Amino acid sequence: MDVPNVTRTEYPLLDISDDDFLSLMLPDGSTKEDLRLPAGETGDKIRELFDQGKEVIVGVLSAMGYEEAKSYKEDTTK
Repeated sequence: MDVPNVTRTEYPLLDISDDDFLSLMLPDGSTKEDLRLPAGETGDKIRELFDQGKEVIVGVLSAMGYEEAKSYKEDTTK
C-alpha cells in the first residue's frame, strides 16, 4: 500500500499580491511566491489579519507534488 508523504511547514507572510498570491519567507531568507491565498474563510481571515498590520504565520501542506496554504496563526512572539 502506497501512502503519500505529507509535510506541514510554517512560513511568515510578507505580502499578498493584487492577484491573491502569497509572498512567504523561507528559512534561508528567500521568498516563496507561488501559492494562492486560500478561498473561503481561511483566506478571508489571513487577508484581514494582514490588512490590520498583524504578523501572520501561514501553514502550508505539501503532498504528491502539490502545495496549498491551509492554516494561519498570528505571530505573537514579537
